[in-house]
Amino acid sequence: MKASDIMTRDVTTVRPGTSLREACEILCRAGVRQVPVVDDSGKILGVLTARHILSLILPRYISEGQLKDVAFAPDLPLMYQRFENLAKKDVVEVMEESVVIRDTISVLEVATIFAHERRHVEAILVADGDGRLVGIIAPHDVVRMLKRGG
Repeated sequence: MKASDIMTRDVTTVRPGTSLREACEILCRAGVRQVPVVDDSGKILGVLTARHILSLILPRYISEGQLKDVAFAPDLPLMYQRFENLAKKDVVEVMEESVVIRDTISVLEVATIFAHERRHVEAILVADGDGRLVGIIAPHDVVRMLKRGG
């Protein structure tokens, strides 16, 4: 079975020129955890994830796990302020690198990326031979395929 057999084809995306605030609105409205950033031809430039947004607005000593107990740390006002400082930035300035695969790789290879990737991978972007987005795969897509029996 190939990646294209389990990927979601209708993917919510954003383009350069979209502000972080607008991208957050799109994330919330679509009910997704990440939005790929693509150019006008659909070529993948990166991804913006809810997890990455949180890492940007939390103080580094918290987001990097240097402070395990945050009960005494400053509360939400600091987070709001940090978000407001970033809200007008273009998504291209704050996106992160995405994991991109070709639609022809096997589901076993996809599962391996999720299980053994050194960093947390929320989703894998699927591209055609020209680097244009054709789909997205989340770990639950692999589990759903297993549940169906292939």
